[in-house]
Amino acid sequence: MPDYTLDQIRVDSLDAHQPLGRYLILLFRAFERDLITALQQAGFDDVSEADLQILRFVRPEGSTAKDITALAGISKQAVGKTLASLETAGYLQRQPHAADGRARLVTFTPRGEALLWAAIGHIAGVEQAYATQLGAERFGDLKAMLTTLLHWHTGGTP
Repeated sequence: MPDYTLDQIRVDSLDAHQPLGRYLILLFRAFERDLITALQQAGFDDVSEADLQILRFVRPEGSTAKDITALAGISKQAVGKTLASLETAGYLQRQPHAADGRARLVTFTPRGEALLWAAIGHIAGVEQAYATQLGAERFGDLKAMLTTLLHWHTGGTP
C-alpha cells in the first residue's frame, strides 16, 4: 500500500501551467477535511462535508431555504433533505419568516451556534497558519485579490 494519498499525487504533479481552479479546489478540499476533523474532535461528530454545504450559507440572522439553495448551487430537494437532517440533529431550526408568510427562516439553535463558534475558532487558526506560511502581508493581499475576483466574477463591486 502506498504511503501517500491521491491528493498528494495531484498536488505534487501541479506546476505553474495548471488552471487556477485546480489549485483552489484542492486547497478547499484539504481545508474542509481539516475543518470536519476539528469539528468532530470538538464533539460535533455527526457533522459531514455535505452538512457544511448548507451550514456555510446560513446567515447568523437567518436564511431562507431559497437563499441557501441559490448560494449552495444544489437542488432544492437536496437542501431540504439536509436542512431536515440538521434540524433533527439540533443544529438548525425553521420558524415562520416575519416578512414573508410563505417562507420559513432557517436559524442556528444554541447547539448550532456552538458548532459555528468552533468552526470560526478553527478557521481563524488555519488562517493564522496560512499567514505564517505566506507572511501576513501576502496573506492579506491574497484575500483581497480573491475578494476582487469574486466580486468581478459575480458582477458585484469590491
